[in-house]
Amino acid sequence: MKTFVRCLPLGFALACCAPVSGQMLVVDRAMPSGGVWLGRTQAPGFVADHFKIGAPGEVWIVDAIRTWASADRNGSPVRLGDVFEKVTLFGGIEAAPPDPTQPPQPECDCHNLMTIKSGSLGQGGSDVRVSTATSGGWQLDFQNIHWSIPGGVPIQFGVMGVPRGTAVWYNHAAQAADVHELKAFDDKGKLDGPYTGVDSKTGISVQVWAHKTAPVTIRSAAKTIEVTLRSDKSFDATKADPASLRFGVGQVGSIGTRLETVEGKAALVARFRNADEGNQGKTVSLCMTGRLQDGVPFEGCDVVTIK
Repeated sequence: MKTFVRCLPLGFALACCAPVSGQMLVVDRAMPSGGVWLGRTQAPGFVADHFKIGAPGEVWIVDAIRTWASADRNGSPVRLGDVFEKVTLFGGIEAAPPDPTQPPQPECDCHNLMTIKSGSLGQGGSDVRVSTATSGGWQLDFQNIHWSIPGGVPIQFGVMGVPRGTAVWYNHAAQAADVHELKAFDDKGKLDGPYTGVDSKTGISVQVWAHKTAPVTIRSAAKTIEVTLRSDKSFDATKADPASLRFGVGQVGSIGTRLETVEGKAALVARFRNADEGNQGKTVSLCMTGRLQDGVPFEGCDVVTIK
């Protein structure tokens, strides 16, 4: 997988996102030419799909999500901000399909989706950015999401616009390699049931950027801060690239690393100059970022009292 945020080909006219440290394109179902536009026409709400990142036992942080939308079924160039007040990204762990061999289960709020990010379509400076897509519709970039999700688990997502009148929000979808059980949700994120009338391999076009979490312990001394990157069942500290390690708000590089054994498992210890002398005596949360040797970005945070 690539380790940079890229602009799309296929004739999109948009402002390219600059590379962002610590993000990686982990789901790439970019909008192709053609495809279909899906929306809830009978009632307010949205259509939801799913994606999956990493392996079971891992924890990932979703940094950004990109989708494509339109104000009608044909991918009209009508400005979204002219017919919709705001847009909301919903998400949550996908509920398993009911087991036909078991009695029906009572209705549960756990099947509903929560608001992940919401923003105005008519103002600048938002974490929701809209740009034109020359093959139809509009591209939406949800940024600074900080959404923690488990690895190896289907994660449901959906995007809905709040109309100024009676407009219907449509998301772009296309043929995928695997089965996608699309579902319909109301405007509050409550599950209404399956979304029917499309091929079982039709999936909503989406791109997802994310990074992995890592277990760390931070200790502060008078002139240095020592960060121990530990190994556990889902993270191998020996696979970290020492040259990629960056620490704190200033993202400073390490002044030395060494391998140790912590609780019977390999650990990588990195030392950084203490650049927070002005915060002596304060207890703060600090983070170290880096990349594994295969390019996967990670971040680990801990609470430490600055000496």
